[in-house]
Amino acid sequence: MNRKHGFTLVELLITVSIIAILASIGISVYSSLQKNARDGKRQADLRSIQSALEQYYSDQGFYPAETPNPFIPGNPLDGCTGNSDTVSCSSEKVYLNTIPDDPDSSKNYYYAPAGVAPAISYELCAALEIAPSTVQTCTELCGVACNFKVTPP
Repeated sequence: MNRKHGFTLVELLITVSIIAILASIGISVYSSLQKNARDGKRQADLRSIQSALEQYYSDQGFYPAETPNPFIPGNPLDGCTGNSDTVSCSSEKVYLNTIPDDPDSSKNYYYAPAGVAPAISYELCAALEIAPSTVQTCTELCGVACNFKVTPP
């Protein structure tokens, strides 16, 4: 009796199906991990900016206004950021070397000072990809719909 060794078509289809299922599970887990990592970076960035803003407030007595030196990612947060008094900002103490940018280039962090200059409060906002259980809408000052907000402690 002659028996040929090899796989049947059904065995190959089952194997390919199992591999496809495992690959789709792996891709979805990987995507979820990437979203969590970007959200963690967003939260850490806003906490870092918050710390720098509190140091700024301690020295200046107010929070930065949006002008004349805008709060732009990549720029430093120094004594002249949002300070219209060029004499008091001449020391240019640096509170944050570089204002971080959102890890997703299509999104931004939002900073909104509160109160007529000088600013007495602020909101820092970001849009997290995986919404937290407690949603903090950032529409009060920032004017955008984000789901993570940091304010002065």
